[in-house]
Amino acid sequence: LCGRTIIIKGSNGKISHGTVLDQCEGCKMSDIYVSHKIFKEIWGSLDKGRKDIQWWYS
Repeated sequence: LCGRTIIIKGSNGKISHGTVLDQCEGCKMSDIYVSHKIFKEIWGSLDKGRKDIQWWYS
C-alpha cells in the first residue's frame, strides 16, 4: 500500500490528497494518520484532535 495516493475527505466536506508512507501502529485497519499539512488543509489548525474522515484510493 505504500506509495499509493489517497483522497481524504473531512466531515466538513473539505478534501485533500496524500500518499501512503507507512502503517499506522496501533490504528484500526481503516484508520489513517495524516500529516500536519493535510490536517491543517482540512480543519484549519492542529488543535482539533482526532476527526472522522472518509478516504479512498485515487
